[in-house]
Amino acid sequence: MEGLDIVQQLLEITTKALVDYPEAINICIKTGSLNVFEIRADTRDHGKIIGKQGKNIAAIRTLFLASLSKNKLRGVLEFVEE
Repeated sequence: MEGLDIVQQLLEITTKALVDYPEAINICIKTGSLNVFEIRADTRDHGKIIGKQGKNIAAIRTLFLASLSKNKLRGVLEFVEE
């Protein structure tokens, strides 16, 4: 689906701009009645994605939700810490 690809690209561009190891960024999509987008990153970059008091991840979620709304999709964003 084209809308899912647009949202995935937005997440990749946004998160890769924040981190020191952009090649380790992986955005997984689990489709269903509710689309689940998972951000996976190098453990050394977790703090940069989350940001101080969670401000970076909150901003990413805001962009994510706006993009979903624009493409008439439903979904959630999860940051997977491994």
